[in-house]
Amino acid sequence: MKNILVLLLTLISITNTLQASIQQCNLLCVSLSDKYNIKVKNDSGNDITVYNTGTSSIIKLSKNTTTTIKMEVGNKLYRYENGKKGILLLTATADMDDKIQLFSKL
Repeated sequence: MKNILVLLLTLISITNTLQASIQQCNLLCVSLSDKYNIKVKNDSGNDITVYNTGTSSIIKLSKNTTTTIKMEVGNKLYRYENGKKGILLLTATADMDDKIQLFSKL
């Protein structure tokens, strides 16, 4: 009887440890894959083209408009000129979500 009790307590302990590990993994996976709305306002007076590394997409920023770009933390946004990416404009962070980034400040 004593051995069965020890075995049950050991199994409960292992189960609790595994559940905690799975919850930590789920939290990490969710936070790494969250997409954020990065808003870029083209205040330059000219149309600008940018390249989003997260989606491998080319985006046109019309002059005097704000464009929302879906990005994950760590994705990079480059200026796109003459068919290739140019200077790095920004690296997405969670605190940029729904905040306007002025092109002239990048």
